[in-house]
Amino acid sequence: SFGRFANAIARTGPSLCEAKGASVKDEAQWLFLAAVLLTLLVVGPLTWMNMLAICRPLAQAQKLAKAIAMGDLTQSIDSTGKDEVADLQRDLQAMQSNLAQLVGQVQLASNSIAIASQEIASGNTDLSSRTEQTASNLQQTVASLEELTSTVQQTADAAGQANQLAAV
Repeated sequence: SFGRFANAIARTGPSLCEAKGASVKDEAQWLFLAAVLLTLLVVGPLTWMNMLAICRPLAQAQKLAKAIAMGDLTQSIDSTGKDEVADLQRDLQAMQSNLAQLVGQVQLASNSIAIASQEIASGNTDLSSRTEQTASNLQQTVASLEELTSTVQQTADAAGQANQLAAV
């Protein structure tokens, strides 16, 4: 009876093992497929969100840097994060603020120079006018002195003639 049992197992054993093997193989394929789907459903969106979390702030930083390079110091950026990209954004914002302050100082100095130049030009015009007036007054004085000298000479000549007539 044991021989019969052994023969029965020997005949059905390989087919049972093959059936079990096929079942395990099918089960492994389904598990692999489920793992791939789970990966796509979990890792895919997480990767996408991570990419957006990095790329958006970098794009904003690049936009701000381009605006600064073009001379636009009015743009602003929101840098609320605590990562390296947020540090970069804050540094760009500080650079923009410092450049705006520097440009303001240069404008102020330029305005001061323009005002000083106008005052110097006005002073030069005033000095030129006074110099011309002084030269004109000096010419009048010279003419008056020449006239006075001529009058004194005539008076002296007349006095000399009067002395000659009185002496005769």
